[in-house]
Amino acid sequence: MAYSDKDLVSNSHGKEYESQSKVRVHSIDELKRGDHIAFPRLWGAFWHHAIVEDVDTERREFQVIEYNNNDGKPGFLGIVPIAEVVRNKYTFQVHTVYRTIHGQCFDPETVVLRARSRLGEKKFNPFTNNSKHFALWCKRPDF
Repeated sequence: MAYSDKDLVSNSHGKEYESQSKVRVHSIDELKRGDHIAFPRLWGAFWHHAIVEDVDTERREFQVIEYNNNDGKPGFLGIVPIAEVVRNKYTFQVHTVYRTIHGQCFDPETVVLRARSRLGEKKFNPFTNNSKHFALWCKRPDF
């Protein structure tokens, strides 16, 4: 069953796009390199997006490239670090994962290369350059 997420998003140039639907991932075997995935956060108040870089089915882990700020944990002097594009590893059974379905998109290797090209970037903006914008840019040629 697909979760409907037909809200409009804007890229950094203000162009609006209709986002695609999300499908619940029930097994680690369903995740593939280059997938655009999303996790509900704060009890579904918003979605966090990432690109799958690698899947280890034996360990039930998957590695992603995503915008992250160390889960909002205070860093030096109690300051929450600015979100940056990083690699993270998740255990499948702990997280509720949805795969975002796209029509026209890049092949998986291009998606991962695009995500890797932005590792270390610290240009997060909740309105114009968030995790969803990042994943859409990696996945879609029209974004």
